[in-house]
Amino acid sequence: MNALSILDTRVLVLSVDTLIGGWEYNGEEAFIAVSDHDGRYLGMVNVDVLVAEKEVRLEKIRTSILPLTAIREDRHLYEILRYYSESESDILPVIDKDQRCLGVITRRSLLHAMNQMLSVQHEGAVVVLSVVPGRYLLSDIIRVIESSNAAVLGIQSVYSAASSEIFLHIKINTGIIRSVLSGLERFNYKIDSYYMRKDNHDDLDMRYKNLMSYLDI
Repeated sequence: MNALSILDTRVLVLSVDTLIGGWEYNGEEAFIAVSDHDGRYLGMVNVDVLVAEKEVRLEKIRTSILPLTAIREDRHLYEILRYYSESESDILPVIDKDQRCLGVITRRSLLHAMNQMLSVQHEGAVVVLSVVPGRYLLSDIIRVIESSNAAVLGIQSVYSAASSEIFLHIKINTGIIRSVLSGLERFNYKIDSYYMRKDNHDDLDMRYKNLMSYLDI
């Protein structure tokens, strides 16, 4: 997932030819990206400037355009996340190899991209495994999960410097995960935690109680 795929199409890029003055803006962003006559990125201008100025073209107030950071269109989501973690800016302009401004990324569009990457929109559960670096194979873990009639929708890893462990957050496509947990434990995988919707948890408990009742235990 690269920068070009995360653009917020609801946020405009202004040209220096844009006529401003008493400009009305209903967006949430504090800055707007500005391009020159040929579409090349110049910088960003504060929305307050656009609202306060008398009727004039942006060309006339170039000194108000700040040469703030832009990112290339082929940069990965991880690099964009690093930028936002180190910046207080609302938007991140995206440019091509010729410095043309293709649009901007906002915190809103970034969050939407993360939702897609983490499969948040899909129903299911999350199982967190604690593993030792270099002593596990993702293919083996996936095979164990799939043998329990479940599918892996996504995996995110988090390294803990304190424990020298890697925590694998595994999103699967079902909320009924007893067989998945049993399979992982059978192969000696350390289950740190698991998360599922409350109704799925209640359904799992009900199935278990019905089975125990059927077996007269």
